[in-house]
Amino acid sequence: MTNKKIVFYYPSNNIGGAQLLFMRLAEFFIKNFSSDYDIYYIDYANGYAKTKLNNSNIIFIDYIDGKTISLPENTITITSLNHIFHINRIFEFDNNVLFIFWSIAPNNLKGYFHYGSNFYYLSKKRKRIFATYLIELYSKHFLQFMDYSNYISNADFFQFTISKPEYLQIPVIIERNYEKIEAENNFDKIRLGWLGRIDDDKINSIKNIFFEINRSKYKSKIDFYIIGNGNCFESLIQFSSQFNINAFFVGQLEGTELENYILKNIDIGIAMGTSSLELGKMAIPVIIVDSYRKVFRHKKLKYNLLYSTPGYSLGDIYPFKKNMTRLFYFDEALQFILDNYDSLSTLTYNYVKHNHSLTEVSSKLNNIIKAVNFNDSYYECNIIKNLDLLYRKHNKTFFIKILEYSKKIYRFIVLPKNRTIS
Repeated sequence: MTNKKIVFYYPSNNIGGAQLLFMRLAEFFIKNFSSDYDIYYIDYANGYAKTKLNNSNIIFIDYIDGKTISLPENTITITSLNHIFHINRIFEFDNNVLFIFWSIAPNNLKGYFHYGSNFYYLSKKRKRIFATYLIELYSKHFLQFMDYSNYISNADFFQFTISKPEYLQIPVIIERNYEKIEAENNFDKIRLGWLGRIDDDKINSIKNIFFEINRSKYKSKIDFYIIGNGNCFESLIQFSSQFNINAFFVGQLEGTELENYILKNIDIGIAMGTSSLELGKMAIPVIIVDSYRKVFRHKKLKYNLLYSTPGYSLGDIYPFKKNMTRLFYFDEALQFILDNYDSLSTLTYNYVKHNHSLTEVSSKLNNIIKAVNFNDSYYECNIIKNLDLLYRKHNKTFFIKILEYSKKIYRFIVLPKNRTIS
């Protein structure tokens, strides 16, 4: 009997949470399920995954911009939801090909309908059609949400409801027991660490942390370590110079070097997405940061802690829905962590271990793969085609052309002049 073929599709030349997600799953599947599946990975010829994954049993397919890729029969392709409109232009396939779309960022799909600031638009009629198709994909296991934030972002915008949504969380590798590691710091210094990319989609969140530290009653005690790199790295260094804050720009670290650095230098983490789990798996209490399109110079923001985050949520996009509560202001979060450090360290480690370990998530994904049915291949492909057609029709309307023009004006003229607001 011919093995099913599992294809992980996330071509990228850079490191990031999504890249690590698909790489880790590919490695786990090749080591633990190779008798059931042939494992493929689509990446650039010199892409990050292809460079880092040296297991010869993973079959790499080179991705070239503008060129299509042929998928053989009995293939299940796993990719992020933001690729759903590209499928018909990227892949050539017949029947017996399935796709599992994983919403791994709240704006994976909703972002296609963003037209500047916090304005999103899709007609009510098209929202109803989208909602019908998305629910159909979910009911057949072809659509997965990594957490509540991803579910509610789609459900709220496209106006649908799933009574008890199930989540496919994102994983981290836990290779050792960090539960018994105790902080060496007596908190005369509070060693706060940001971990993550320093790119356009995260830069405002990091800038807001600087403003939080600057007005914090703990300011003189905080050493702020920024671990990561990206296209905003140099501009962030320049931005930080306006503050009298002990900030240390560490740059990009990976693997053992990253873990050793964190264990030696960081007591409290502040991050979003996969990065929050990387910190949490080392029994480091983590303040979850949300994604902001604005920088707030004076407004105090609220946060959740990783160990108690609702619905596995690892960060949302501001402004939040009314039921997306945050428990702590910045100083309150720091105080709560300092007062309960040992117990929160254990709770954080156990939360990550029991909900986000690579073994746990891979097992759940394997069950999903077993649940999908190749008899639904033609049905799913029609939905994908109809969604793509619906999106293209949306883009051709006169109103949307005006919005796109306004968006360009906002991005290149208004936004640079108004980066910081009160």
